[in-house]
Amino acid sequence: MRALTAFEHLVEVDEVARQQRLAALDSSEPELAHALRRLLAADARQGLSQPLDRVHSAGVAPLEIGERVGPWRVVREIGRGGMGAVFEAHRVDGDFEQRVAIKVLRHGLDESSSSLRRFEQEREVLGRLDHPGIARILDAGRTARVVQA
Repeated sequence: MRALTAFEHLVEVDEVARQQRLAALDSSEPELAHALRRLLAADARQGLSQPLDRVHSAGVAPLEIGERVGPWRVVREIGRGGMGAVFEAHRVDGDFEQRVAIKVLRHGLDESSSSLRRFEQEREVLGRLDHPGIARILDAGRTARVVQA
């Protein structure tokens, strides 16, 4: 989860700040720096590094703490970024114990939005990557909740 959060931050900053952050990570966490460079390279190959459509922070369709989404119960908000919010959730269906991150896209993005396309492309890129410092995608879909602005 940490690599994904760092990646989301790096794609939002200018190239100078990005390179400074990666240089700092080279000495302290070289494996994370390497994984982030791979993510950024994949991002660039896919043409994803375009400015995001900005939506006011009130546009995030949050999940409620304690809310159930499929087999998951939302525990806390981990963070917010350019495309939405990320929540920690635990599996509660009794099959086994598991902790995950659920990313919720900002409310108000329509099907033609560049941010929505970027979100879908990010999901595809991350689905192909396999590294211990990069979160794996277990599932994707839509919640039943409809949020009115």
